[in-house]
Amino acid sequence: MPDALAELLSADWGEIDFQPRTEFMSPDEASECLVAWQHREDFDSSPFLVFGADGSGGLAAIWRVDPAGALLDQPIVQLDVEHEDYVVAVDFSEFLWLVAAGIGPFEANDDYAHPPSPAIQALAQKHAPNVTRRGFEIVEHAQAVHQLP
Repeated sequence: MPDALAELLSADWGEIDFQPRTEFMSPDEASECLVAWQHREDFDSSPFLVFGADGSGGLAAIWRVDPAGALLDQPIVQLDVEHEDYVVAVDFSEFLWLVAAGIGPFEANDDYAHPPSPAIQALAQKHAPNVTRRGFEIVEHAQAVHQLP
């Protein structure tokens, strides 16, 4: 797991509905969860690196759209148990600023923000000082750029 992602996952997320993992979900566990939720035996879970979940069981993951690309340059997605899967951010840097604004992967599709976490805002300044989009603008941009299959 990249250091910046590990730092984010160990930070205080405040009131955001998110349970971080200390390591990526195993491919077998991810496949079992995603195939069961998608109700499609042919669902390919291999491009998704799951790093956390919300209270309803939805999974936050890195979507490897470019297997040769850097891990933190890949889109971040929410894979929901109700088939409401969506792209949350175009990359980790924008995801970091989304979370810094009090918006977790689960909340990204609901237009709801919690109070910002000072700890995560400090991480965003440290790891992604050049990101210009903020809040739900990050989600809108990500969904305009990437569409889940």
